[in-house]
Amino acid sequence: MKPKVTAVVILTMLISFAFGQSQFNLLQTYLYVDGVSNDGTVYGSRDWDSPLYIWDPDTGQFSDIGGISGNSEAHCSADGNYVSGAFYEQLPAVTGIQPEVQLTNNRVLSSIYHRYIYRSARFAHRLKPSDSQSVLYQSYARNQNPQMARYNVSTGEWTTLGTFENSNGYGTCISGDGNTVAGIILGSGYQKAVVWNENEGLLLLDDSDSATAASGVSHDGSVIVGMQLFDNEHFKSAVWRKNPAGGYFPFETLLVDPSGDPNDPNNILGDAWAVSGDGEWIGGFGDEASGNQPWIWSEATGCILLGNLGLSDGYIGTVSAFDHQGTTVVGYLSNFGGRPWPVTPFIWTQENGMQDLNVYATQNLGIDLGSATLKWVEAISANGQYLAGRIAVGHRGFRIQISDSSTPEDTVTPATLSLSRVYPNPFSSDTKIEYKLEEAAQVKLSVYNQRGQLVKQLVSGGKSAGTHTVSWDGRDTQGRKVSNGIYFARLISGKESSQRKLIYIAD
Repeated sequence: MKPKVTAVVILTMLISFAFGQSQFNLLQTYLYVDGVSNDGTVYGSRDWDSPLYIWDPDTGQFSDIGGISGNSEAHCSADGNYVSGAFYEQLPAVTGIQPEVQLTNNRVLSSIYHRYIYRSARFAHRLKPSDSQSVLYQSYARNQNPQMARYNVSTGEWTTLGTFENSNGYGTCISGDGNTVAGIILGSGYQKAVVWNENEGLLLLDDSDSATAASGVSHDGSVIVGMQLFDNEHFKSAVWRKNPAGGYFPFETLLVDPSGDPNDPNNILGDAWAVSGDGEWIGGFGDEASGNQPWIWSEATGCILLGNLGLSDGYIGTVSAFDHQGTTVVGYLSNFGGRPWPVTPFIWTQENGMQDLNVYATQNLGIDLGSATLKWVEAISANGQYLAGRIAVGHRGFRIQISDSSTPEDTVTPATLSLSRVYPNPFSSDTKIEYKLEEAAQVKLSVYNQRGQLVKQLVSGGKSAGTHTVSWDGRDTQGRKVSNGIYFARLISGKESSQRKLIYIAD
């Protein structure tokens, strides 16, 4: 059932029309924007004392989905049919909370409000100005035993996904296919990352002594990224990968220098916030390890620092999201020392590097932003066609169409070739490189150094469909042992390519 057209809806539609609905849309004030689907539908929450919403780009109307806001994370599947969150069976009235934020039956707390309190120094820009009220709210919410949940847009129903004894559960992210929801559970003195999928139900991702949380999940749920509380002081990257035998492998940390000390906080990349839909790229929060720069990481390239647009050292960068293939990255640079917090949003591509999103929108896309200044960019659709976030004044939501061509997730053509694994890696004598072909093809498999120079060609010619393995002994085309360091195996067939990082350490 469509919501009634109100004065606010009419104003929103007029604003959208004025700014060019096809490219730039301004939504209501004090909106939190968490997700945008392939068709440009926006998901999030209103001001913290309002329900969760879905914004329809065709009508400019908002549909409330029974949620309660806080600093919610209403992330959506690629097609927009599923939303992550948490669900309360019943919430009684409670004294001490302002009447407009009373929680009622069957309301939803989406995601990890108290996590932002717990880490308020970093996320203070997402808190309501009245911190005392925020703390009271999260304290109350924690005592109501919420469960991690998934919302089905087609049916308009929330489904709870299970819980662990004496803990509260919160969905923080959802896979592109909608079949996996990841998040956290909170108990007395602990915080743990969890995941739910349709085949296995609710699983605990980590049983160590460290506090952990999940922040992003790949399209098929095979890769989950988040954070671990390292040495009780530093929030560091954590990556869980699907175990074919069931569940997930223990988390791994991402290093700036793979050959460096894996226990040095200055070598462990900060909190991982996002993962591309294909699971190849991971991005996260800048800290001492990356010189406060936002970073991205892949098996093939290792860590790539994205820069800081020449801003002062006081700015800290965060990667918010990737498109499906990791070709476009969005995020923002924040200076927590300023009042109010200065924030510069960015868009990064391999071709153009990091650009101020305001400059990109006006100069590259030709959009007239009027008096609006884009501030936080929180989401990009899986097909790379839409961005969504908030502007500076009034925290009004926005949506930008950055491309008029896309490849929706349900029509993505699977790669016909892939470098599936390298083992051992690092290696000192020789390593095996495994690659797969979906069909017979002419291929070249070569090793390059970090400067892009050819070290040795390992395969050149026609190969049948299936899995193939070739060895490399750490020697170049002249038979000479290469120096210790990072190299790349690159598989090419026609216009397709796949790449993996190799780490060579001589005996």
